[in-house]
Amino acid sequence: MPLLRLLFLAAFCLSATFAQAAGFSVIEIPADPEGPALRGAVWTPCAAPASEIKLGLYAMAGVRDCPIAASDRLPLVVLSHGYGGSFLGHHDTAEALANAGFVVAAINHSSDNFQLRGGPNDRISALATRTTDIKRLIDYMLAQ
Repeated sequence: MPLLRLLFLAAFCLSATFAQAAGFSVIEIPADPEGPALRGAVWTPCAAPASEIKLGLYAMAGVRDCPIAASDRLPLVVLSHGYGGSFLGHHDTAEALANAGFVVAAINHSSDNFQLRGGPNDRISALATRTTDIKRLIDYMLAQ
């Protein structure tokens, strides 16, 4: 049994050196009759080795604007940040999902993000725009 554990540990360590990075791209969804312009990001599977990406206060491992590694249609995961958050708030989860073969998209919500916060009454009204923001993000991603 100890030999099996040692072999498993060695295989894990060796496979970690061959790990690839998540691709990372910033997106801009233009304003339309449904709402204002939205800024966000997309993480994708990527076959290139990781490097450090700095975006504001965040530092992430990934590859900027990496071509998608797979030619088939990939599953889409949409992330939504909490009140007063940003599209980078769950970057670690997005990276892990992209490494697992998903395309992950996130935006700064139009009425609720780290740059725009109101009082307690605004929290309820901010929730009303979230569904429209997410719909616009999904429509944008499907058109790409």
